[in-house]
Amino acid sequence: KTLGTNLLSLTISSPSDSKSKQTNKFSVEEADNLKANIPQILEVAPYTTSYNSTSYRGTQLYGSILGVTQSFSDVAKISLAQGRFVSDLDRTSLYCVIGSSIAKKIQQTSGQGAIGQLISSGRQVYTVVGTLQKWPQNLFLYFEFDR
Repeated sequence: KTLGTNLLSLTISSPSDSKSKQTNKFSVEEADNLKANIPQILEVAPYTTSYNSTSYRGTQLYGSILGVTQSFSDVAKISLAQGRFVSDLDRTSLYCVIGSSIAKKIQQTSGQGAIGQLISSGRQVYTVVGTLQKWPQNLFLYFEFDR
């Protein structure tokens, strides 16, 4: 009930059959069009997930990576502990917001706060612009935002 009872989740995935050449894609623009064309939809918060190896100064960080839009924090009821959330204006920039457990690990490793620190994921390097408050797990979003 924390997230409300008026939410709809749409999952797009490709077939698990490796022989299939079919791919399923749903762009941010298509999600925005849903909101524009269906008046009952008040907000959309498209996101994508990744499970790349992630590290800070050579220290492995364990957790899921979510690529989100600005509206995601409002829909998911996520609160910041420090800094800011990603903005639609950040679209081509490599910024990230991290969970409380990862922020604590960075603090322990560097002796500094997490804001402004660089995190590597795959071949990309992201600048931390925000840290999340501890977030209770729920059955609607199957992610550990703290990690």
